[in-house]
Amino acid sequence: MHCSLLRKRDEDWLRISSLPCGVSCRASRVALGKNPENLTEHQQSCLDEIKELYPKMFRGYQLKEGLRKVFQCRKDTIEKELKAWLSWACRSKLKPIVELSKKIRRHKDAIIATVRHGLSNARIESINNKIKVLIRKSYGFRNIQNLIGMIMIVCSRLYYEIKLSYELR
Repeated sequence: MHCSLLRKRDEDWLRISSLPCGVSCRASRVALGKNPENLTEHQQSCLDEIKELYPKMFRGYQLKEGLRKVFQCRKDTIEKELKAWLSWACRSKLKPIVELSKKIRRHKDAIIATVRHGLSNARIESINNKIKVLIRKSYGFRNIQNLIGMIMIVCSRLYYEIKLSYELR
């Protein structure tokens, strides 16, 4: 996830710096951000126009797509594919892409292990978001122990049945 966020930030910087006088084009952002198989005809024509007018930006797009394909490749070829992408990115001479490749190179072993084992931090992110929601809801609580209790109830996988001393109608 973090690699894709870094890639997106660098892609935006590259897009803005490549356009004349920093003029932003919404269509270019949409076309550059989408997967090639999901592009509409208009977006594809916008991408073709970018290829003609802004080759530096299009090279950044190709590198982005290359990295996306690296993360979708088979588990046994991830190391070879990532190594090839890193050498391509270093030779690109696009400053944000070179910086991204250095960051990825520093964490290369962890990235390869994550892809090979199919690990994800989605469950932890889910729990963090639940806790943030509970913190917003807990502004009326009298003490922190009530908040901690709510976190324990909501985030644990305990199932409990509340027995009422009276009957609900």
